Amino acid sequence: MLAPSPRYPNVRLVPRLSQERGNADHGWLKTFRTSNFTDYYCSPVNSWSFLTAFNENRVEPSKGIGDSLGNREVLKRGDLQVTSAGTGITQAEYNRSAQKQVHFLQIWAKPNVARLTPKYYTRHYTDEEKKDNTDPFTYLCLRDHNLPSANVLYSFPAVALYRIMRNSYVHVIQTSGYNTGAAKGARVKINGGLELAEGDGAYALGKEGDKLEVEN
Repeated sequence: MLAPSPRYPNVRLVPRLSQERGNADHGWLKTFRTSNFTDYYCSPVNSWSFLTAFNENRVEPSKGIGDSLGNREVLKRGDLQVTSAGTGITQAEYNRSAQKQVHFLQIWAKPNVARLTPKYYTRHYTDEEKKDNTDPFTYLCLRDHNLPSANVLYSFPAVALYRIMRNSYVHVIQTSGYNTGAAKGARVKINGGLELAEGDGAYALGKEGDKLEVEN
């Protein structure tokens, strides 16, 4: 069902409420899945344009999974890491803290170029840099330098060949704790209409020049 977008009425907004996401509690891992992933399948939400997976994860202290190639990096609050799987990688996710749970987003996106060289990129953002800004992380899959942040008012780019509209996705991180029920906590408003709380998201479709405005 479309949600109102009074400030920019040409933009189509489709809510993805927190309680409608797939969720699983494996003990060492608590996870929400916005799109299809492993044993979770939601036929209307297979993938969203280039966005193929969007998981909100919490890993317990001294727990994890996988076996990497030996490249280790500790990610802290404010860090953004982009990994290009390219022609193939192995990877591990492990919480090195013995006391604190780690909470992070796991986002998989399909690049528009095949057979990329596997690599990863990390950048730290201070709280001031994150204020009223978004990071164009999708571009980082193909570049190794720091990119300037865009204003919180996002403009849809030109429509790709054979496409009518561009796709985007907005998500409010569930910072107040693991909650499988209706969203609560901090709230934002999209384009002067749709309100989202922690864990909620929204699919957005727009043409070149259409806007997405996020207010808190």
